[in-house]
Amino acid sequence: MSDKKLITRITLSHAILIGAALLSSGYLTGQFFKDRYFKDLKTELGKKADITVFTLQEILKNKDISKLQDFCRISGERAKLRYTVIASDGVVLCDSRHDRNTMDNHQSRPEIEKALNSGQGHAVRWSDTRDKHLFYLAKSFDAGYGKYVVRVSEEMKKIHSELKWIYLRIFIVGIVILALAFIFSSFISLKIVFPITEMNAGVESITAGNLDIELEPTGLSELEGLRKNINTMARELKTRIETVTYQRNELETILANMNEAVIAIDADEEVLKFNSRAAELFSLDPEIHTGRPVRSLIRNVHVHEFIVKLLDSEVDMECEIAPGAASDGHFLLRGSTLRGKNNWLWGAILVFTDITRLKKLENIRREFVANVSHELKTPLTSIRGYVETVVGELDDRTEIREFLIKALNQTERLNNIIEDLLALSRIEEGEKAKVLTNESLGDIINCSIASLESAAKEKNIRIEVPVKSDTLVPCIRNLLEQAFINVLGNAIRYGNENSAIIVSSTFEKGTVTVSIKDEGPGIAPEHLERIFERFYRVDKARSRKLGGTGLGLAIVKHIMKLHSGSVRVESQLGKGSVFYITIPAQIP
Repeated sequence: MSDKKLITRITLSHAILIGAALLSSGYLTGQFFKDRYFKDLKTELGKKADITVFTLQEILKNKDISKLQDFCRISGERAKLRYTVIASDGVVLCDSRHDRNTMDNHQSRPEIEKALNSGQGHAVRWSDTRDKHLFYLAKSFDAGYGKYVVRVSEEMKKIHSELKWIYLRIFIVGIVILALAFIFSSFISLKIVFPITEMNAGVESITAGNLDIELEPTGLSELEGLRKNINTMARELKTRIETVTYQRNELETILANMNEAVIAIDADEEVLKFNSRAAELFSLDPEIHTGRPVRSLIRNVHVHEFIVKLLDSEVDMECEIAPGAASDGHFLLRGSTLRGKNNWLWGAILVFTDITRLKKLENIRREFVANVSHELKTPLTSIRGYVETVVGELDDRTEIREFLIKALNQTERLNNIIEDLLALSRIEEGEKAKVLTNESLGDIINCSIASLESAAKEKNIRIEVPVKSDTLVPCIRNLLEQAFINVLGNAIRYGNENSAIIVSSTFEKGTVTVSIKDEGPGIAPEHLERIFERFYRVDKARSRKLGGTGLGLAIVKHIMKLHSGSVRVESQLGKGSVFYITIPAQIP
């Protein structure tokens, strides 16, 4: 037999203890005496029960309950036993030592069940009524109106006193055997306790979070499997924790970098979690506002109504939230309920998507459509008026020619608007597949000035250009040239006569900024942010009179965007304006 077999040692120890107990003569004697006593007691109580049956049958046939109670009491006093009569439904009809009205239904008592089923039953159990151990014997009998049970019981004092001495001897023998077993087991335990203690310390270390621990071999084959399983469990637990941590961090990163504000609430409308965008939008602090009612954090009646409807619904919902107490922008609020097993509702997810820019673009689109309609309608109305005048009233060829020239001018204006719209469309299409070439910035500006030379001479405006000709810019040449033509054209168109336009440049970190300064009337501050919008005019009447379409600066803005550049303006009324065009450049 191997010394390392833990199961062998434990089995041997148990065999010694059990063998000693089974061979104990006191135990066998006690059991024999106890069984014999119960057999005699059952016979004696059975006879006493039989004696009362005839009288009970007569009393029950007459349904005399008071006489039945007297009979039970007298019989109990004579025999020094407890008599109880029970109906087949378990109701106590009389008891020699207790008031039957205070006693529970006895139908479930084991001796009663046996008596009703087989004629006789017995049981040894604790009596709640007497607060003692009793031996019960019950017999069933017929009384003409149904089946009844008479039960006779006696206290266990007598057998307890007889068994006391026998059990005392058994106890003494047992103590001796247990002492021997303890000495033997102690020797075995010395070799078992130490590795188990070491293993327990390792498990406690794992419980504390040290998942890198590796339990050493115990020297006991029965514990080796457990040791290996604990080590495997620690490794798998570490892997799972790392996976869960990674997934949690991944989810946290996704939530933190979402443009949408996300708030999770429970079924009581209390905040469970929210991302950084929600914290920024609603000024929330995770340590302060987690667990608080969402109503106290987002003071918007539409949001509150949405949450109530969402929690009462089983489908996803969405609605638009206009600017108000919750925020200064437009938001699309989407909601989904969170449900567990058996469709149990435990919360909801609220997602706030900022659609302020979309709303702004929608407004711009509406304004654009209105402006296009207005800009096209004005020349068309003029053309129609001139043509109707020529057709209906004029006979003089000179006047007819004059009106036709006016109609032609309006047609040209209409054509310019359409050309500018097409130019914008082409620029936007060019953003999808642009091919840039390195061009000389000086050449582009000089070509732009050359195309506007006659217009500048008409107003005696001089253009100064100190830009280096060897500066290269990656661009679509014709578009960049168009941008400079538009800005310079505006400077000439709105500039004062006998003034100057100064074109200069500065370089910084791979970009060149070209400034175009005029000496015109300037632009009021309230118009500066919108002059790059389509069809926006500072002075609508003057712009149309000078032939502007309202699209020139919008085209410049889109061309700069196409070239990864920008355009901005600074202006003061009465002092002129400065337009800054910034684009990437290769500076020698």
